[in-house]
Amino acid sequence: MVWEVSWIVDRNDVERAVRRARILRRWEPNALPVVAGNGITASAHEAAQLHGVLVILDTLIADTTSIAQ
Repeated sequence: MVWEVSWIVDRNDVERAVRRARILRRWEPNALPVVAGNGITASAHEAAQLHGVLVILDTLIADTTSIAQ
């Protein structure tokens, strides 16, 4: 897992996790991008869905249809 942790996850956090996971996949094919925080912006949630990024909010794994405010 490649983690990016922020109080409020934004699109940049998602993009960083995706980039780092791609790099790590050179050596570990199962590298999974993950973002975690207290909340997530709508654009970050959309990007996470698009790129298959696991989202963890306030210790809960968010499903692909919910956005924390």
